[in-house]
Amino acid sequence: MLRWRILVSCFVIPLLLGLFWLDTLPQSRGTPLLGLVLILAAGSVFELLSLIKSESMPTRRLLVTFCVLATIASNWLGMLAELPDIPAEIFPALGLLGPMAATFSLSCMLLFGHALFRFKEPGGNMGTLSIEMFALIYVGFFLGMTTQLRWVTGFETGYFVIGSLIIAAKSGDIGAYTLGRLFGKKKMAPILSPGKTWAGFVGALLFSGFFSWLWLTWGGLLFTRDIGPCPWYWAVLYGVAIGFVGLLGDLCESLIKRDSEKKDSSMLIPGFGGILDLLDSIIFAGPLAYVLWFLLPLRTW
Repeated sequence: MLRWRILVSCFVIPLLLGLFWLDTLPQSRGTPLLGLVLILAAGSVFELLSLIKSESMPTRRLLVTFCVLATIASNWLGMLAELPDIPAEIFPALGLLGPMAATFSLSCMLLFGHALFRFKEPGGNMGTLSIEMFALIYVGFFLGMTTQLRWVTGFETGYFVIGSLIIAAKSGDIGAYTLGRLFGKKKMAPILSPGKTWAGFVGALLFSGFFSWLWLTWGGLLFTRDIGPCPWYWAVLYGVAIGFVGLLGDLCESLIKRDSEKKDSSMLIPGFGGILDLLDSIIFAGPLAYVLWFLLPLRTW
């Protein structure tokens, strides 16, 4: 299983790096990232609704998927506009949540309206609507806010910010697994997630803080020499916060799977599980990362 994970990673990581490089080209207008995120979102909606499906509360997958994709795609409205030249200074303004919040609200109205027209008799209608709204929030709004990191500090440094989230969240996953296997004895949530231990919890925070410090100190040199290291204590605080919330995101997905009596969200990627299994910590910590990049002095350029 470990060998298979390494092989998959050796294929996926270079593919993602190439796509991210294409996305940084001005003429791309952010469409490579948009395509990737929409594919991940559609798969996530399918997995989520498959996990929590109920015969008494059937959901409209196509409608929910449309609402989720529209909410996420609205982040690119400004960039996809047919403008002859887009000044570089306009990109930070495109990071505002206005278009996405408006699209999310309209999507909620659409789901409510559809529930009105399909109502035939009492029982199960609000349960179905609740599931659909949950999918819209969990995938559409959370992933939509995560993509906002692409523009929170400007177009050229967007992947430096996205990298800070991915590195902090995923290094937390690695730390939790490593220290949990080596020293884990006391279970943290034995019923919800039997594999989680308090040693793993400490490992998640330590690894997230350390690798966040590494990235925010030297990672900026991969993008521009104008990015200097931010104070180490802010970098560590950012990493620990992301690691903690990312661990909560992992547990929240475990809640969904355990309640549905499933081990993985799907078997799409052998050794990893489904799309939700890969994105759980990132999606959950993404909105916090967005807020912290506004509140903390992480930007040094």
